[in-house]
Amino acid sequence: MPTPFEVEATRQAQVSAHEGITSTSALQRAQMLLAGGPEAYALEKIREEARKQIGLVRSGVDPKSAMGPQGLTVAQAIEQHIAEPRDTPLSPRTVKQYRKLLEIYLKRIANVPLRRLDSAALVKLRAELFEHGPSIPAQAFRLLKAAWTTARFHDPKLGEFPPMPKGTMKGSPPKKPAIKRSDLSEWFEEMKSVDGQRKDMWLLGVMTGLRLGDLKSIKREHVDLTKGVLSVPKPKGGAKRAFELPLSKEAVALLRRVLRSHNSKWLWPSSKTKSGHIERPEPLRPDGFSQPWTMHDLRRVYASAATAALVHPYHLKMLMNHALPSGDVTGGYIGLEAEDLRPAQQAITDWLKQHGLPL
Repeated sequence: MPTPFEVEATRQAQVSAHEGITSTSALQRAQMLLAGGPEAYALEKIREEARKQIGLVRSGVDPKSAMGPQGLTVAQAIEQHIAEPRDTPLSPRTVKQYRKLLEIYLKRIANVPLRRLDSAALVKLRAELFEHGPSIPAQAFRLLKAAWTTARFHDPKLGEFPPMPKGTMKGSPPKKPAIKRSDLSEWFEEMKSVDGQRKDMWLLGVMTGLRLGDLKSIKREHVDLTKGVLSVPKPKGGAKRAFELPLSKEAVALLRRVLRSHNSKWLWPSSKTKSGHIERPEPLRPDGFSQPWTMHDLRRVYASAATAALVHPYHLKMLMNHALPSGDVTGGYIGLEAEDLRPAQQAITDWLKQHGLPL
């Protein structure tokens, strides 16, 4: 049986003869492979691959994302989707999340060509991903489907995304609020037994609806007590979604008291963390609460209070830094500033006070 390098040498000689190639270089390569043995064969394969890569670069193609004979792989498709030109570039946070999904949850199929994936393979993958929680399969499959759509522009042989069970792209249902209106009086009463920064942090959180990341990283420079506003420079969505949040009279009084209590640049300083501010203000069961709750429940209570206080839905979305529904023409006409939202913010705090907010 001929060895691999003998087969390759014979193939090159046959190709040269078929195409009428009689150049010295073509014939010499065939002779070298026969005479040089496996080492020459290996070297020739390296040279061949190098010539391919140089050709790709000269033609303006990125070799790392070059499509193979079976089309784009899952990893190549996702990278192509990330790099795809768009009116609004993906934020660094979104890109990081996409690559995390690829590297951790889609790793098993990262190098599999999209053309080889069918419904059975994807259903099996989805079942495996449920081990990581109910939201991971939806996140991973939304990314995979988006990358698949992008890949079809580059691979004309790639068909439609395989049919999947109903609800595959949907995440876990929204969590119900842990603290209902009927529980507020007891919850606020239990909060009175807690002292220090954490209690103040909770009170500001429930009066503003701020996300935990924004709440714990407030700096002194972000607070304008004269205007009664709080600047949020890097909310979810990045600096492009920076906004000024109006504060109720009670929230301004709380911030004034907290800022007078120390000289730190952070609103909630901590000598025990690398960041210099409190990182984990979550309630502990020994705090004396009759039911467990999370920091995100402060935001849920805020939204519930706003709805009960008849705050306009557009106002609530702006106060919570939520995007208005896509395609909402009326929402696109609205250009409100912090001062326009102040009455709504005060109404929310007033409603919370009526239900026992311990200020």
